[in-house]
Amino acid sequence: KTVQFAAAALLLIAAPVLANADGRLSPAALPDFVLGYETNDGALEFAEWVPKGETVLAWTRTVTTMRFESLRVTPQQFNQMMKDRLIKSCPGTTISDEIVTEIDGRPAARFRGDCPRNRATGKPEVLFHLAIAGQNDLHIRQVAFRYQPGPDDVRWADGVIGSTRWCAVGSKAKGC
Repeated sequence: KTVQFAAAALLLIAAPVLANADGRLSPAALPDFVLGYETNDGALEFAEWVPKGETVLAWTRTVTTMRFESLRVTPQQFNQMMKDRLIKSCPGTTISDEIVTEIDGRPAARFRGDCPRNRATGKPEVLFHLAIAGQNDLHIRQVAFRYQPGPDDVRWADGVIGSTRWCAVGSKAKGC
């Protein structure tokens, strides 16, 4: 799998299980994408979308959404673990400054990571990453490219990440 999934899977060890979720991320508008993989084992909900005609093993772009049930870390703490893992797994990785913000009243933080050459694929991998703390859970949305994205790609990734909302259970808010 991709660098970001491997890092996320390692973090599951720290996720105790509670009975229910506290919310979810808004759906992403992804025309020309298909759901390539989805799982929900109680502690982790994970879904990965890829362009039509591609797979989760052979993709050029992907959008991933995760919910870690009862993961008690801040978005910044989770992001630091992700950044450390990216740097360790991909020599030469550069990480943007982290943007700490709030989304729908919830703490959030985002960053960009550029891996010049993923060891598994031999290709660059560029990750746009957003973490949002729910009331009990941690929610993640990622956009990744297996090539160096151009300005249009970056605008598209920023649009996917920037339009992400946190939706409380039963929310009727626009986008939820």
